[in-house]
Amino acid sequence: MKTPQKKAKQENTALPNNPQNNAKDVETKALDATTSQTQNLWTNKSPKSIELRCNTLPFYAKTSVNWRGQIIHIRIKAEKTEYGWVRLITFRYNNKLYPCGLLKWNWPGSGSGSPPEISTSNYKLEIVVLVNNVVLKDVLIKPYERDGKIEHPFEIFTTPENIVFDKRKRSISLGPDKPIIEKNQVTLYEYRNRVVINSYAYFEAEKLIVDYWKLSNSYEDEYFVTVDKNNVEFLFKEFKIYDANKAELLIAISNAFRGEDCFEKFKKYLKQNKIPFENSVRR
Repeated sequence: MKTPQKKAKQENTALPNNPQNNAKDVETKALDATTSQTQNLWTNKSPKSIELRCNTLPFYAKTSVNWRGQIIHIRIKAEKTEYGWVRLITFRYNNKLYPCGLLKWNWPGSGSGSPPEISTSNYKLEIVVLVNNVVLKDVLIKPYERDGKIEHPFEIFTTPENIVFDKRKRSISLGPDKPIIEKNQVTLYEYRNRVVINSYAYFEAEKLIVDYWKLSNSYEDEYFVTVDKNNVEFLFKEFKIYDANKAELLIAISNAFRGEDCFEKFKKYLKQNKIPFENSVRR
């Protein structure tokens, strides 16, 4: 694939010189080395479409695409469970995340989430997420206004190391007698069987958030409880944390509420102690 003439804006970074930089990622090391070779992931289906196949399990890859000056970063994570496979494909575009989940248990598969909608004045990028592959198509939307300057609309490049696909950062250990937490985050519950469930407590800026995410074969829901900065002070007092140490508060929340019913227990605690919070849901 040739490099398009239009230059792309990067997300706060220059392209890395070494295409093996992704091999530093811990998850990549555990899988087949070919998945870290960004250039080899894609094949040409036609002059105006490219395809990434991900039909092996487990599978992990990060790749980035410059389409007509628009930058799209893509991460694919796939693993096999007792009941079938789970594939999570996350698109990052304009600093926003678009997760797409694909499941296949002992009955036909299904999915949730949608890729971003991307277009220029004359073209649109059609993103097709299938069971074993992702297809990008360059589609002309104004037949009489062709852009003759870009003969090959796709340029593939290695995803820069500072591009993240999760809201939260990598985990660190605070010592043998304390739970493993991430920077500003602690895990309250994780479950993977016929459904996938994650619950976390974490800080975004000065707000405390507890979320509960559930992905099944037919739907995806994510619930949030948000406690703003002023009301977080009440939690510091309730848990006797006098130096406003966020990590200690997260550990206290983990010790008090972790488990299958962590989300409802935390909401009940806030209500009982008359600590204001915001309830929201994303479907």
